[in-house]
Amino acid sequence: MLPTYTIKHGNQRYRYYTSRPAMKGEQTKAAIHRISAPLFEVLLTKALHRLGLAASDQATFAALVRRIDVLSNSIRIRLDGEYVRSA
Repeated sequence: MLPTYTIKHGNQRYRYYTSRPAMKGEQTKAAIHRISAPLFEVLLTKALHRLGLAASDQATFAALVRRIDVLSNSIRIRLDGEYVRSA
């Protein structure tokens, strides 16, 4: 998923994450193509918190998380093992 945004209704910015194929305009069989950024970020922050990992800012989050896969019935978060061990 890649972060992006759109501007509607004047200057209202809507942030969301979208899949790579959707960004390129390609057809996919994926169940989810887009997800609201604020809701997704809260979900990820709570998941990391349950693991005892705090990502207080975007740089820490980027160092901690290697990849996020959004599946039809779950979300897979792949963490950087070295960063987790040093935390």
